[in-house]
Amino acid sequence: MKTRYYSIAANVRDFIMVLALAVIPVLTPTFAIAYPTLYFSDIDSGPKTGNTDGAGGLAQSQHGAIVTIWGHNLGSSQGTSKVYVGGLEAANVYYWKDADGQLPGGPSDLKTYHKMQEIAFSIPAAATDGLNTIKVIVGGVESNTIPFTVRAGNIYFVASSGNDSTGKGTYVSPWLTLENVFAGGNGKIAAGDIVYSVGVGTTKSLQVGQTSVLVGTSANPISLIAYPNSAVAISNTNAPLNVTAVRNYNHYPSTPYLSSYINFSKLSVTTVQSGFSGFQGMRVVGCEGTGPTYTTGGGSGFIGGGVANGSSLHLSDGKMYGLYIHNYGAVGNTDTMQHLFYISNRSGSPIPGYEIAWGHFTDNPIYQGLHVYDQGVCGDWSTPIRLHHNVIVNQRGNAININTGCTPVLTMAQIEIHDNIIVIDPSHSTSVAAIRYDADGTRAKIYNNTVYGYNSTNTFGHGTIEFVNNLIVDRKAIAFFDNAPSSQSNNLFHSISATPPPAPSWAIGAIMADPLFSNPSQGDFWLKPGSPALDMGSEIVIPTAPIDFFGYPRQKSSVSIGSMKSKPNDVTGVRIITDNPSSP
Repeated sequence: MKTRYYSIAANVRDFIMVLALAVIPVLTPTFAIAYPTLYFSDIDSGPKTGNTDGAGGLAQSQHGAIVTIWGHNLGSSQGTSKVYVGGLEAANVYYWKDADGQLPGGPSDLKTYHKMQEIAFSIPAAATDGLNTIKVIVGGVESNTIPFTVRAGNIYFVASSGNDSTGKGTYVSPWLTLENVFAGGNGKIAAGDIVYSVGVGTTKSLQVGQTSVLVGTSANPISLIAYPNSAVAISNTNAPLNVTAVRNYNHYPSTPYLSSYINFSKLSVTTVQSGFSGFQGMRVVGCEGTGPTYTTGGGSGFIGGGVANGSSLHLSDGKMYGLYIHNYGAVGNTDTMQHLFYISNRSGSPIPGYEIAWGHFTDNPIYQGLHVYDQGVCGDWSTPIRLHHNVIVNQRGNAININTGCTPVLTMAQIEIHDNIIVIDPSHSTSVAAIRYDADGTRAKIYNNTVYGYNSTNTFGHGTIEFVNNLIVDRKAIAFFDNAPSSQSNNLFHSISATPPPAPSWAIGAIMADPLFSNPSQGDFWLKPGSPALDMGSEIVIPTAPIDFFGYPRQKSSVSIGSMKSKPNDVTGVRIITDNPSSP
């Protein structure tokens, strides 16, 4: 991991590259600055040529894959700012805007709480083959970098003017339907290829690999991406025949030859049950999901699936970034078997864990929220499961629920839960715990989460649980927690109820005081100056949770309790920025 020290003094900006965290110099800031910070991209590899859309007057030999990136302090418009790939300016910028879920951008609302911006651009043909980095320079200030690998692959287009028989898959001669392209077996797409949909979706469910499996790889995935300024809607109105909108057709239970390593970006998915079934190595980024007519019966999720019957492929190593799921589930549905995410491993063998990050999940009548669950034979996870930087608002059931009905084959790789914001209105439900953890044989790091309301006592059961730097606010005179975690420190508890509950008996040393949020009714959980949570956190969280909710790096001796500090007008003159902040 590279670490950068940015020193701002007068009008001079000095850049120093260091190899390890050593001594952080203490400088007196002369002015505040908002540092541009990148978090994730929809794809992390692709070709540098072959784009036939003619954008910016460019020929297919001059630019390649269209990439979308998300981050903070990038600016609501481009102005004089630039985006670079391996030191070269992007070939064409399609849009540079707030991530508000409106065209020409993707449908995911990452503005309301996350305050993000998004940028879509194409890779320049002069980019060096192999591993590169993406960065932006905004107002003369350079961001961190995120990785992008330039590799071989084809770029195709699907549009309403196309033809599945005579089309060439180019921008001027596109294919017509997603169903035909992603059925497999017709030789249209293969590992490493990218398909951009120019506003074409489906109402019959997208059966990926229906004719023949589509197999990508980690280095050469297959991608389906909404083209800039295009709304791509996928729904499954022909249910109950198909209750999953985007389905891994041969996913369960008979064959191990599953479609795998498929990326999905900026799609709007409406479903009567599941949005996506699982794919090994799937990457679902910047997509919107809803489904107010969710059916009952069986257990599933907007993204759901489990490894079973000896297969170790299903939904391992998945990345789910920047999803916006809202109004998912029928109001009044009392079924407790439905979830936002239902991902399990019952194969008896360990598989790589998954990551759900920077999501916005709001007003979902579905029962469980971020759910880690297993039963029967637990197969365990060989790498951490990471749930971080998500916002969960008015979830009907438990917002974060880690629960197993079995003992893992091995001691489970740790579950990392940090920098999430949970908001539950007191009138919303009577069954919502913000955090529920009861999982034998597991290890959890629950760090720097902000909870503003819950309607059922939060609970700790089995498992080795570290509970550090969390900020919990009661809004309904309900006990904060029942049982004790394995270890805890530097937490803050506060109640705004007329009859506040006492601090948990196990919360030795916890702060009991108003955290002084800036404006919680408007979703603003910055801490006001003078907050008792400021700089009162433990620094042991830094290796797991190096950046706060808005990307500001945590530094020793100045870690705060909760998911963020004060508004950025208190930024110091030195800031550490890690390359790829999502992976410490």
